[in-house]
Amino acid sequence: MIECEHDRRPLDAVTAGCELPFTQNGQEAQRAACLGVVATLGELGFTGVCECYLKVGYKPGLFNLGVAAGPTDDPGSEWWGEAMGRPPKGWWADFVDLIASFCGEEAEAKLNRGWCGSCSAAGLRAGMRHVGTAGFEAGLAVWGSAPSGSGGSIFLAACRSHGENRRTSRGT
Repeated sequence: MIECEHDRRPLDAVTAGCELPFTQNGQEAQRAACLGVVATLGELGFTGVCECYLKVGYKPGLFNLGVAAGPTDDPGSEWWGEAMGRPPKGWWADFVDLIASFCGEEAEAKLNRGWCGSCSAAGLRAGMRHVGTAGFEAGLAVWGSAPSGSGGSIFLAACRSHGENRRTSRGT
């Protein structure tokens, strides 16, 4: 994965997103939730840009991840098809279901499906802290941008880990 300039957020403010509320069941809950998001993008074969946001401390034992997903600058991207900058029909529902499956019921981070909500990239930016942006091709992160002054990104760490696991499992 290529590291890009810090704080890159290329998606339009109106790009569709989803707020994902998690119950924290362990010390690695935020990392586990990010891994669930990245594994889900991999499973769905996502091609495009994903911005990830985090909100903690609003209720004990809970945190939210925000995810906005949009097309790359490549207008010919087959993944987006005729959707005019929106994911294929039913994509967000599949996205939430797969994250819940990857994170599991007894995991470090348990997704509270009934509390998930749709939003825009602008809404996520206004109410949450940016924890990373990545460009994906066929479900694999190919570039990443950490937030300015962060010293690292849990989202990009999950992207790198997922990429290494995919390469290892394919023997490449």
